[in-house]
Amino acid sequence: MLKSYQSALPYFLTSFIGREEEVRALGALIDRKQLLTVTGFPGIGKTRLSVEVAGKVERRFQEGVRFISLEGVVDLPAAIRATASALPLSADKGQELRKQLFDVLSDCDMLLVFDAAEDVLSDEFADWISELLRLNRSLRLLVTSQRPIGLYGEQIFSLKSMTLPSTNGRVDIQEADSVRLLAARVREKISDWQLTDDNVPIVAKLCSALDGIPLALELAAGQLAPGGEETLLAEIESGISRLTATERNRLARHRSMTVVLERAWAQLSQPERQVLERLSLLNSGSFFDTDVTPLTQVENGRDIVERLYHMGLLQVENSPDAKLAAKGNRYRMLNTVRKYGRTRLDRDPELLKTLQDVMARHYLKEMEGQAFDLCPETRAMAAWLRMEAPNIRQCCQWALERKDFELLCESVHRLEQVVRGTDDLQILRKLAATAIEIATHNPTLQTKIVFYWKPLCNAGFVTDVRQFLEATLAKAWENEDARRIAFCLLVMTELQRLDGNLDQAHEYLTQLEPLEIVKYRSPWRGELLYQQSLIAWEKDEFEKAECFLRQSIDLWKELGVATKFINCKGKLAIFFEEKRDLERAVCLHQEMIEHMQRLSEDVMQWTLVEAPLKTQKIRWKHYLCGYLHAQALRYLRLNRPESAEALLRESIYWGREMDLSFHLIWALNDLVIEILCPRGEFREARSLLEEAVALAKSTGHRRIYGALLNSTAALLLAEVETGFTPLISPLEGGRYRGGLDEAKQLANQSWRIAEDLNHNYDRGHALLVLGRLRTHERSFAEAEAQLLEARAIFRGENKLLALARCLLALGNLYREQQRWEEAETCYHQAESHANRPDIRCQILHNWAAIDFARGQYDAAQSKWQEILPTCRAWKLCLVREVEIALRRSAETQGFAIYLLGSLALKYKGDDISLDELRPHSREHLAYLAFHAGKRRSMDGIFDALWEESRPSMTPYDVSFKKNLRQVVSAVRRKIASVCGNAQARQLLPHATEECYCFDPHGIVWVDLREFERALNDADRAVGAGDLMTAFNLWKFADELYRGELLAD
Repeated sequence: MLKSYQSALPYFLTSFIGREEEVRALGALIDRKQLLTVTGFPGIGKTRLSVEVAGKVERRFQEGVRFISLEGVVDLPAAIRATASALPLSADKGQELRKQLFDVLSDCDMLLVFDAAEDVLSDEFADWISELLRLNRSLRLLVTSQRPIGLYGEQIFSLKSMTLPSTNGRVDIQEADSVRLLAARVREKISDWQLTDDNVPIVAKLCSALDGIPLALELAAGQLAPGGEETLLAEIESGISRLTATERNRLARHRSMTVVLERAWAQLSQPERQVLERLSLLNSGSFFDTDVTPLTQVENGRDIVERLYHMGLLQVENSPDAKLAAKGNRYRMLNTVRKYGRTRLDRDPELLKTLQDVMARHYLKEMEGQAFDLCPETRAMAAWLRMEAPNIRQCCQWALERKDFELLCESVHRLEQVVRGTDDLQILRKLAATAIEIATHNPTLQTKIVFYWKPLCNAGFVTDVRQFLEATLAKAWENEDARRIAFCLLVMTELQRLDGNLDQAHEYLTQLEPLEIVKYRSPWRGELLYQQSLIAWEKDEFEKAECFLRQSIDLWKELGVATKFINCKGKLAIFFEEKRDLERAVCLHQEMIEHMQRLSEDVMQWTLVEAPLKTQKIRWKHYLCGYLHAQALRYLRLNRPESAEALLRESIYWGREMDLSFHLIWALNDLVIEILCPRGEFREARSLLEEAVALAKSTGHRRIYGALLNSTAALLLAEVETGFTPLISPLEGGRYRGGLDEAKQLANQSWRIAEDLNHNYDRGHALLVLGRLRTHERSFAEAEAQLLEARAIFRGENKLLALARCLLALGNLYREQQRWEEAETCYHQAESHANRPDIRCQILHNWAAIDFARGQYDAAQSKWQEILPTCRAWKLCLVREVEIALRRSAETQGFAIYLLGSLALKYKGDDISLDELRPHSREHLAYLAFHAGKRRSMDGIFDALWEESRPSMTPYDVSFKKNLRQVVSAVRRKIASVCGNAQARQLLPHATEECYCFDPHGIVWVDLREFERALNDADRAVGAGDLMTAFNLWKFADELYRGELLAD
């Protein structure tokens, strides 16, 4: 056994900085694993970390720690000699030394640190390490190497770069390990150097440019002159030659980053070198592993990239969108590796040119695939575009440098397809500007660029496109090129029409009509008819426009061009919508949906297709999903809620089937807000809205997420307003109050998101919900301010439906404050803007409540009776309130008798005093009202009311009859004093066959009768599972109950 003595670990003159988590993790692993290999990029700090950890754990081992440097060692005998010298041992022959080494290490408790083992890695070395481990279970081996040894049971610890600053904040930058190391090494050279507000951003960029590699940071610190941070950063960004050691005692392999990378390159196989060198052509250094083989033309690219990652030459980037997982892992090449690889690649200009063309064509193909497969509306599309934007820009720059204008214009065209419907137009504008710039000085290219006029115009280059069109048209007239003439005239017509120059647009079409190619039934004629219809429409020549458009539709159908056929039919439907002929518009849209359903299954019925069959089917399913949603909203305006619900659910089905997040989110939201919420189907509404919110989170679209938060707040508020919340949790549990608190929190969060994004329409919706919540809290001043601001936003945006809802909420606020005139004005304005029957029902219901509160009972009942059929047709939960309101309004239509509590009598809402009636008369009235509609004999009345005072005479004594008739006459006179003798006799006719019957025609409202009816209806609702109806009926019965029956 070796004697214990102080270990000979290397001593460093500089302090160890950062890596606290790595030190703890590595120290814990040494106790559990016999063989631990630290791998990573050269210069990443493997040696320094291993020595630091070994120094902290050496007291755990009886014989301590031994450090064996394998730098320059290339075979096993040399490795054995280096190990023996560290123990120390000596022998003349290698075999004897190896046996002696095994004997010494067989029963010792020791940690051996093998440093820089990458040069000696071989099968022989691996077998020797395996023998050492089997020899003694107490022996621990800590190895540093660029690659793992490759033994079973080997624990690999992949060492990454030091932490980089995440923000430009000074405090955050100082806490990053990379900045701490750089600052410490600079201060060792320049003692008074400090981080300041001026150099903080430069230091952050410097650390990022060096990838947080400790050796690179130390070499940069040695080159930094006082105040020279920006100069050093510029030099490092241009190359790595400046990263050279100024100290004389540096290890040979650490003298410069060039030496480090040459050493790393020597460890790579030929395919691995090719992948790194060819990918270094991408300035961003980022790529998906599925793109490696197409980009580099090297087989098994994904496997090679994974090996390079484990060697520390690549880093993994997190994808911002889950839907991009199908593209594989995204990697980023270290900046130093990329610059070194590019230096090697520049040695072969021919290969460089070939790779540029390969990569440009690859990303062009990717853009084409993305435009159809992911759907332009999805946030995954925008995420892919943002991630690949530097690579796409670079490919276009190559096309510009090589004068490959066709590739450049095609890239602009494809990019326009990709970014359509997203917020990210910056790349498109930059590429379009590049295309315009090169074409300006090349007349030949101007002819080509006109074919890409739409994406260029969308990017804001309308004037340049017009100039090119005019030049191309003049040349086409000279060459008698009919097709090019027709194309230029059609494009110039559309541009003039969009600018409102209808006469000039018509003049271009006049020049187009004599051409031979537009006289026969060709696509050129279809385009001519379409443009003629648009111009006629904008001139208010509706019949002419419809005629042209129908001719265009027939022609496109005959030619078999599905896209043009459906677009023209959609335009005709829009014409009808603008003419307020919604029925015909809906019919046309329904026909379009049927066409798209057939196209999504079989596109071969059309003779002209613009993409492969599979792509066409996918595209039509995308279109179908959007059209189903739009058609559903039209059905709502046509008072056809069942059809609207069916189409929304079908749109949701296709959205889930095709994974169309954008369509699916809005279809779910509209089904909840427009259908389920007004019906009171809150459980399903909650489930669907949770699905939509989860989708919005996964796509990363902040604006949609904020809008859905507001919809959730509106749902919670609707639950409280309809009484649903206390049904699912008792009032005393706090859920009723909690619903409002949660709604307010969500609405405030939605408002903040809309403010950050400067999105007025969403801000208006958030203010609308907040105003309604403030109204519930009776914070009327704040509620009014928020609702007035929302009203101004919706008016400015010309959003009529949202404006109607805002005016409704404002009217409800004024109604709560009993500001009747202002409330009626709001309701009147809301009704004029409401283009949906269900919204109009809500407006008229609240308006009727004002009429009822002001004593205008007939007007209130008229409104309620008007909206009741619509409420029932839409299955609105509002129907319960309307039915109860009509029951309550019946109380004010004539006589009303109140038996619960004190006896009372009203006529058309006005109290009738009963003080003039004697007690016997009041008792008689109460008895008859209790038995309203039923015949009661004189003898039965007497027995029920005055049996104790009945005289000893026959039941039909003349005196008895006379007294009873006098009592009845007194009651009748009291009724007649209010409504006249005719109605009094109708309510209480003269006795027939010695019997009286009060209200034989059932025209008197009796509170007891309504109370019992409400309770019976509530019991039936409970039996049917309709708890909300039961709850409203119980509330109504509770309002009717004024006390015990005839308490006085």
